[in-house]
Amino acid sequence: MKYETKTKRRRYTDWLKRGFSLVLAAILMASLIGCFKLEPNEPHVSGVLYSEDAFTTKSPTPLVKVSYPSPSTGKNEVTPEFVDKVDRFGYDSAAVILTAEGKSANINYSPLSFYYALAVLAPGADGKTQQEILTALNVDSAKELEQQAGALYRDAIFDNETGKLSIANSVWIDDDLDYKESYVEKVADTLYAESFYLDLGSEESGLKQGRWIADNTEGTLAPKLPVYPELRLRIINTVYFKDSWTLPFDEKLTKADVFHATSGDVEVDFMNLVTHGEVVGNDGYLRGELSFENGGRMVFVLPDEGVSPLSLVSDGDTAYETFCGGKETYTDVIWKMPKFTFDNEFELIDAAQDLGIESAFTERADLSGISDDPLFVSKITQFTHLRVNEKEVEASAATAIDIAPTSAAPADEPAYMILDRPFLFAIYDAQGALLFIGICNNPAV
Repeated sequence: MKYETKTKRRRYTDWLKRGFSLVLAAILMASLIGCFKLEPNEPHVSGVLYSEDAFTTKSPTPLVKVSYPSPSTGKNEVTPEFVDKVDRFGYDSAAVILTAEGKSANINYSPLSFYYALAVLAPGADGKTQQEILTALNVDSAKELEQQAGALYRDAIFDNETGKLSIANSVWIDDDLDYKESYVEKVADTLYAESFYLDLGSEESGLKQGRWIADNTEGTLAPKLPVYPELRLRIINTVYFKDSWTLPFDEKLTKADVFHATSGDVEVDFMNLVTHGEVVGNDGYLRGELSFENGGRMVFVLPDEGVSPLSLVSDGDTAYETFCGGKETYTDVIWKMPKFTFDNEFELIDAAQDLGIESAFTERADLSGISDDPLFVSKITQFTHLRVNEKEVEASAATAIDIAPTSAAPADEPAYMILDRPFLFAIYDAQGALLFIGICNNPAV
């Protein structure tokens, strides 16, 4: 059945009323064999996303001490308007990434990780380059970005006996770069970014960066980042999220069935659940959501038969309407959802350019806030991990921005969320900030 459409937005204050309770985030245990060693969380595919070698190196010592805020301070400093700006950045950038990458692949993209990586870059830019970054991030000034991004950081993070959401920023500086201490101090004070000074052309530096990512994503990501002689500075952000469903799926009800993937039918395990909650129906899709113990939620969008998921995120406005529009109706919801786990790696320069950031990638780049040496952004890469099962959802992301010298280049009947064909999803935190957004084309991959 269908439901009426009307624009609707969850407000930040509504989510603040939801307290934090139940399920321990799986914190990895350390083994003490001579020195601290973080053990991998679970087996991953080989390749750049996960390298066992990353666990054999120690993290370096930061240049300046960062005074990290305590998780769940409850100060509620961030404004709802800024959360909306972060989310609009998320939908605009997701439209580019999902339509480019998601025709047949599974995609899990973290707008928040990309946002914070660019936020750390912004104080290092000046002139037209900085203005393009600020415009892409939907803020009016560098001061607004520093204040509100710092406030969102403080309000969003939590780490308690029931779950965890962490955000981490770092700046890796080559020992040949004459960097400005004012930049290092500013990003440490406003965005809690650690800075490290070492030979970025060495293989060891790539391993140390991978170790830093592993330390900040509970071992779910441990990439061996590529290094090259021209690399002068690398900005890395990580986002780690883990929480339990408020209403978990009964494992006894999980059974194999057919998922109609874009490449053909596959047999996968489906979880089953009946809830009473919000659904939004529109011409082309049905949307439902499941809540987490710590106040966040995961939204699922099931396209109608014959409707491509990509048509529902073809641009930023369409994606916003798909995930936020429509009139909600409370009704019984019958859920049938595949268990799925997948990793992603993709480049983000095209998405940044689509958002209006152009000069940063050319010889006209103005990164004089970082150094008087002529520099430009040579590469932006994001790695992500996602796991969904009966009890919980775990998602992590790492975004790296590489910088090189310019010379180098209630209804009458229930709603049925039968997710047995490609579908969209999004994960929000308790403040309503968009953490992850993606598409599941084939849960068997």
